[in-house]
Amino acid sequence: MAKWIIFFQERFPFHNYFILSLGFAFSGAAIHSDSLKWIPIFFVTLGLMLFFFELRLMDEFKDYSKDVIAHPHRPLPRKLLGLDQIHHLILISFVLMIAFSVGVSFLSNPLAGGLYLSMTLYLGLMFKEFFIGQRLSQYPLTYGITHQLILIPVCLFSGTFQNARNIYDSQFFSYSISVLGAFFSYEICRKLNPNAHPILKTYLSVYGPIKTTFFVWTLLTIAGTGALFFDAAYFLWPIEWSVLLSMLLFLFQPARYKWVEKMAILSLCCHIWAGLILSLFRRIL
Repeated sequence: MAKWIIFFQERFPFHNYFILSLGFAFSGAAIHSDSLKWIPIFFVTLGLMLFFFELRLMDEFKDYSKDVIAHPHRPLPRKLLGLDQIHHLILISFVLMIAFSVGVSFLSNPLAGGLYLSMTLYLGLMFKEFFIGQRLSQYPLTYGITHQLILIPVCLFSGTFQNARNIYDSQFFSYSISVLGAFFSYEICRKLNPNAHPILKTYLSVYGPIKTTFFVWTLLTIAGTGALFFDAAYFLWPIEWSVLLSMLLFLFQPARYKWVEKMAILSLCCHIWAGLILSLFRRIL
C-alpha cells in the first residue's frame, strides 16, 4: 500500500486533478443555469477523476520504455511498482468507467452516459495507439491531435449531465473548443525543456522552436475563437496573450521555458473554470 501512495503522490497528485475535474463540473453546471446543483457537480467530478486517473495509468504504462532512459527516477523505471500491477489496475479502472457510464444513464440521462462511454472507449483506442502506434510516433503533431480530441466529449459530458438538452447549445461547443485549444497548447508548453532527451520526441526537438511557437499560437487562436463565441473573450484573451508573449520570450531565452509552462497552466485553469467565472461575472454585472 505504501508503494501505491508514493506512486499517487508522484504521478497523480490528487489536488491538481481535483481542481481540473471540479472546474469542468462547475463550468458544465453554470454555463446555462442560475443555480448550481451539487449532485451533478459531485458525480461529474467523480467521473472525471476516474477518467484522468485511467489516463495517467495508461500513459505511465505506454511511456515505460522511454522513461527508463529519459526519466529513470519515476516510479515504474525504478521498480517501485511493476508493469503487471499497473496493467491490472488499468483493466479494473476501465471496467469501473463502463459501469459508471451505465449508472449515469440511469441516474441522469442516456446522453450523458453515452458521452462518458465514448470517452471510455476512446481511451481504450488511445491506449492501443489506434493500432498504428509506431507510425503515429513519427508524427508528434498528429499524435497530439488524436489524443486531444477526447476533450470535446469530456466538456460535453460535463454540460449534459445536468440537462441533456444542453447538447444543442452552441455555447457548450464553444466552451469545448476553447478548452481544447488551451489544453493542447499546455501539452506543448509543458515540454519545452531544450535539454530534454531526444527519445521523448518533444515538439521542440522534432519541429524546432519557430514551428513549435507557431503551433502554440495557432492553438491559442482556436481557444480564443471558442472564447469569443462563448462570450468569455474579455477575460480569457488577456490570459492567452500572456502565454503567446511568454513564447516569444522563450524564442530568445530558452532557459525560461518553465515560465511558459506556468503561464500555460494558468491559461488552462482559467479556460476550464471559464463557465463558472462567466456565470459569476454575469451576476455581478
